[in-house]
Amino acid sequence: MDTPARRSYGFYRLLASFPLLSSYRAKCTAVVVAAFAVPLVVAWLVIVYGAGRLSVMALALAFTLAIVAGCVLALYGMARLVAPLDGALDVIEAYVDGAPLPRVDLRGEDAVAQIVRGVTSLAKRARTHDEAKRKEGERDALTGLWNRMAGRKEAKAYMDDAFKRGRAVRILVADIDRFAELNAEQGLIACDLVLKTYGTRLAKGAGEDSVAIRWDGDRFAVVQSAIDAAFVDVDEVVARAIVVKGQATPVMLSIGTAQSTDEISFDALLGQAEAALRAERGAAYQGA
Repeated sequence: MDTPARRSYGFYRLLASFPLLSSYRAKCTAVVVAAFAVPLVVAWLVIVYGAGRLSVMALALAFTLAIVAGCVLALYGMARLVAPLDGALDVIEAYVDGAPLPRVDLRGEDAVAQIVRGVTSLAKRARTHDEAKRKEGERDALTGLWNRMAGRKEAKAYMDDAFKRGRAVRILVADIDRFAELNAEQGLIACDLVLKTYGTRLAKGAGEDSVAIRWDGDRFAVVQSAIDAAFVDVDEVVARAIVVKGQATPVMLSIGTAQSTDEISFDALLGQAEAALRAERGAAYQGA
């Protein structure tokens, strides 16, 4: 939707189309001269041709109306010349409020045009920078997956949309086995490598239509949706062991899953997946 400032750029563009009015000072001077010269010419013509035909009162009234018309024309013209600056203010306000930046299409090389284009350019660059920082803050720095806070929000929206479209939803929770031992024996570099490898596997294995989250420490969560519960099978791909040099046993990943075709909250389904993970780990330890 056009802002009031943008709708009034026509007068500014009209003046800018004349080469002699290329500068902003020249535009202002032209408006002032026209505002006073035109009414004075009209008043002079009325006096010359109306002398002897119109009363003194009528001539005075005509002269007064000409002066008033000149003042109105001057105010109108100056307001239209200030309109681009109002447009720049619209851009600043939109940036501060987080609203979409209005488009200010203003040509010309005078000071005002350069100021408006400069403000618009700075606002766009600042918005791009803010968006990049926001996205950076939503991602885990090591794995590139969603972090916990942003991932929870994204997963909830993802699940709501999936259930509305009649799709089943599955949550996969994965935990690295004996991660504390790996950290104690191999240090942070090896741990970071393992986390990054599993994070990459999760993101690629789950597919683009999923939400992969580094939930906490060495725990990951993936939210998937599918028609007729035909989920992309990531368990075997993700859970392949990682051999770490100097580590006696390969690093393994335990996985718990829960799915639902009926609408359910993210936290409830996540709790079921975590319960499945605990059960799977308990069975693994008993088997060992």
